[in-house]
Order: sequence, then structure tokens, then C-alpha cells
Amino acid sequence: MNDVMPETVLIATEPGSGRPLVICVDDEPQVLGALSRLLRREPYEFRTTTDPEEALEWIRTLEVALLVADYRMPGMSGTTLLQIAKATSPRTARMMLTGYPGESLVIAAGEAGLMHLIGKPWDDQRLKAQIRGLVARPPWEARE
Repeated sequence: MNDVMPETVLIATEPGSGRPLVICVDDEPQVLGALSRLLRREPYEFRTTTDPEEALEWIRTLEVALLVADYRMPGMSGTTLLQIAKATSPRTARMMLTGYPGESLVIAAGEAGLMHLIGKPWDDQRLKAQIRGLVARPPWEARE
């Protein structure tokens, strides 16, 4: 019996690492620290920033597999950030973290091409599974 696992196609990598790149934007450094600790052993590179403009620069210059954005941030909302990311890099998957779920958020997030909405506080195992699922999608699959 052959124990070979099916090949997973990774869509984006941190330059030189051979691993996909996931970036997270949140205005709360404590949230970014908690996520960094939680995801440090995952099979992808993980970068964080409190600055949405920095995240957009990374999206413009690097192949980013997944952008995770907080909903409420000063200067630029998560939905605006995801809309710009969708237009700039349509193959980048998009996920939103929020402590403020509601109908208006769901409508706005849909317009931003949101793929997953995660509430704060999050379930660690569910979050890891959702990120892995989004990162492992082949590059030729449309990300609308």
C-alpha cells in the first residue's frame, strides 16, 4: 500500500522560504501577539502589522496567500482593506476578524469578497483549520 499523501498546491510564498505567506492586520498589538503565538508552528509564514497601508504594500510586492483583517481599525476599515486587496490581488484569500458581528458587517464583507468571518474571541482549532484551508487552495481557483 502506498502511503503517499496527495500533493497540496501552495499559492503564495514568502520570498526564499518556499512557504505560503499569511498577513494579519489588527490595530490591537495584543491580538497580533496572540495570533503570532497561536500560529507560529503552522506550515506558512505569518506576518503582522497594525498598519493597513503596510499590509497593502506587502500585497502589492509579495505573493500573499491570505489576508486576515480586523473589522474596526482607525484610518481604514477591514472591509475597505479587503476591497482594495481584492482589486489588487484577486488570488489572495480574504478573512475578517471581528468582535462586532452583525448584519451590516456581513453585507459589507460580502462586497469585499470575504471568504471567512471569524468572531473574537476565536476558537483556536477552528481558526487554524480555516486558515490552512484557504492557504492550500490552488492558484488557478478563482477567488471572487
